Amino acid sequence: LRDLEKRSELQSLRHEELLLELEATKKRQRRDELRQLSGASATSATAADTSASASASAMTSFSANRLSGLQQDDSESEYQIPWTDSETADEPVVDD
Repeated sequence: LRDLEKRSELQSLRHEELLLELEATKKRQRRDELRQLSGASATSATAADTSASASASAMTSFSANRLSGLQQDDSESEYQIPWTDSETADEPVVDD
């Protein structure tokens, strides 16, 4: 079951990574179109795309490390909702 959960989360991360790559490609195409219209050089677009790819890769690597157990954080499972059943999330908790 644990392996299935990890596999599912990895698939979700891969899906998110593909969406980021698609978004970067669309932005690159749009930027190239605008540069062609304005006559500007495309060298700065290449540098910006490299930076965006590095950021997406770093985020995916971080998430994969968490899944593989390199960064275990038990605080997520111990999180307490700061309101009672009679209150809503919109009402602040007041300690007397």
